[in-house]
Amino acid sequence: MTNKLSALLISFNEKDNIRGYLNNFSFADEIIVVDSFSTDGTAEIIRKEFPEVKLIQRKFKNFTDQKNFTISQATHPWTIFFDADERISKELQKEIINIINKPEAKNAYYIHRQFYFLNKPLQYSAWQNDKAIRLFKTDKCSYDATKLVHETMSCSGEVGYLINKLQHFSLTSIQEYNKKLDMYADLRAEELFKKGVKPNIFHFTIKPAWRFLHHYIFGLGFLDGREGYLISKIYGQHVYKRYVLLNEKWKKSN
Repeated sequence: MTNKLSALLISFNEKDNIRGYLNNFSFADEIIVVDSFSTDGTAEIIRKEFPEVKLIQRKFKNFTDQKNFTISQATHPWTIFFDADERISKELQKEIINIINKPEAKNAYYIHRQFYFLNKPLQYSAWQNDKAIRLFKTDKCSYDATKLVHETMSCSGEVGYLINKLQHFSLTSIQEYNKKLDMYADLRAEELFKKGVKPNIFHFTIKPAWRFLHHYIFGLGFLDGREGYLISKIYGQHVYKRYVLLNEKWKKSN
């Protein structure tokens, strides 16, 4: 007997990625997309070109809430939950299918990610050991409700590792990536605000500088050349922006 697999996705304005994602994961027994009322035609593409996909439109509150809702919609015992800008090879697809049909399979699996900057693979820049849980038993995992952004998955039982890497095309446009990081910065600022964190000179100086150094020096970003410098700089700038937004939230609350 072959175990069935659900492929899940949350989306907002993913018209440039949606076709590639749905074609890449068409081997799943069901695909469920929870869309946050995209304004760029994402939902229309799904309805017109992929009628077999279950499309749900739901207001976005935060990543954790949206992803946990999406998991609740899955009807099969195994789930893959990739981002719209992630792709897998035929080798990884075969590995996933093989794993879910093993009696001794663990409850969840990390998959290492190959990060791409403007379609160029980065070998360093603190991305060397980047990984995420992308395959799991549907009833064994959920996202930590205390994390609004950079959500963390919690699973009961042992978590394993797959051999093959996924491809992460997160940064195909600096402008679009900045928009994404702006949203992350705002959600992270909201998370810190709820925890009562008040920004000071340390947050505006040391934190951004450390993020740059983390990627460029300690993460060996300088070995990635110009791209390594740019990505490190972008991350440092958005740490600074996070605390600017946090400071604004405190001003509004007074």
